[in-house]
Amino acid sequence: MHRIGDAIAPKKYWQDVLGFPAVRTVHMWGTRPDNLGGRVNVRVEPSVLFSPAVFVSVNDHYNLEQLEQVPATRDEAYGEDSLVGDPTNAKRLEAIRILSTQWEIIQDRWSSISQAVIDLAKEGAS
Repeated sequence: MHRIGDAIAPKKYWQDVLGFPAVRTVHMWGTRPDNLGGRVNVRVEPSVLFSPAVFVSVNDHYNLEQLEQVPATRDEAYGEDSLVGDPTNAKRLEAIRILSTQWEIIQDRWSSISQAVIDLAKEGAS
């Protein structure tokens, strides 16, 4: 976890204010790679089941709306409106459609993100 933490959250910014700074949890958001509203959430933290090991969580979040245009800034991508959803029957049907057509893509995204975290650990070891 320390190698991964050092790679994704450099400690040089913390050394003057914390003794032996270490990452406990990193939670990142990214824009969706399609024209659907929502975001991809990634959390990396030490595993509570295995040691030494890390836990990687990927939440492919959909707000069940089509985007008219791809966000050009972080403010556009993560503004307050992007977090709010209106539960309607049409959105329930959209959720079913997304799950039935996107499941393999979601699994591939999780796999590639998890592999990127493993690669960071390997880079830190060399």
